[in-house]
Amino acid sequence: MTRKIMNARGLALILLVVFVWGINFVIITIGIKDVPPFLLAGLRFSLVAFPLMLFLPKPTIPFRWLFSYGITMSFGQFSFLFYALYVGMPSGQASLLLQMQVFVTAILGVLIYQDTLNRWQLFGGIMALTGIGLLLYGVIETDISILGYLLTFCAACSWGVGNICNRHISIQYKGTNMLQLVVWGALIPIIPFFTFSLLFEDHQHIIHAITEPSLTSILALLYLSIVASLFGYSVWGMSIAKYGTANVVPFALLVPVIGLLSGWVILDEILNSIQFVGCAVIIIGLCVYSLNQKLIQWLQASRAEPNTIIEKPDES
Repeated sequence: MTRKIMNARGLALILLVVFVWGINFVIITIGIKDVPPFLLAGLRFSLVAFPLMLFLPKPTIPFRWLFSYGITMSFGQFSFLFYALYVGMPSGQASLLLQMQVFVTAILGVLIYQDTLNRWQLFGGIMALTGIGLLLYGVIETDISILGYLLTFCAACSWGVGNICNRHISIQYKGTNMLQLVVWGALIPIIPFFTFSLLFEDHQHIIHAITEPSLTSILALLYLSIVASLFGYSVWGMSIAKYGTANVVPFALLVPVIGLLSGWVILDEILNSIQFVGCAVIIIGLCVYSLNQKLIQWLQASRAEPNTIIEKPDES
């Protein structure tokens, strides 16, 4: 199938989604100051599912795969992420550490689908793991709980499992509409989130958040559900379908960059020198892993370039 060449409008939409997802972590951090994290997540997915599910048909996939997608991609990922930010995980570092889902997905792909990784991908993965080690070592000089980092990594693992579920759905049930999957998949985590909220969160805090919502919490909820989820996933999915995965997915590398910058600008989050180096190493590792094919093509082209020898004309 021939892919269209990306025009200025297509590029602008992709960059807008990247920006929306980048500051998403700051919005969550602001939102959980007024609303308990599990309650906020439950409300978010309620707005994603309703009322659109009344107008969008259910994706034609077995319920077990819809459940698997929703429980991993939505409930698992965001329960860990929201609670990590609640216990003090910096939003910028969370946006970066969550990208470990790339490597979790790759490892699961090797184990389940017998995918193969080239040396550039392995090198990128080792670099990213080294960067995580530096981030964790840098925590020693701060008052940040290590729990936030562990929870964020668990969120990345859940996202990785969700990617495998998504891959299975796309292979076995071709033509599945992404927006339908996002909306109907959002039904799955609603009850677990509200159950967790009732079991583990302060009931007075819950009542106050529901009966006397602040303008900040309302705006945060609308942003997370409508802008980040419905708009973001819809445009991203349509862009991949229109321009191809290889031309769109690398832009996701900008998400943690925007996440780090927005955390610094809006929330005054700072990195010590060790954490700064760790973040840089992770970003480089992600770039090497995600752009490995372009690196291989560039190296092959460089080696194939013939040495131009200029011969003097024969004067005899």
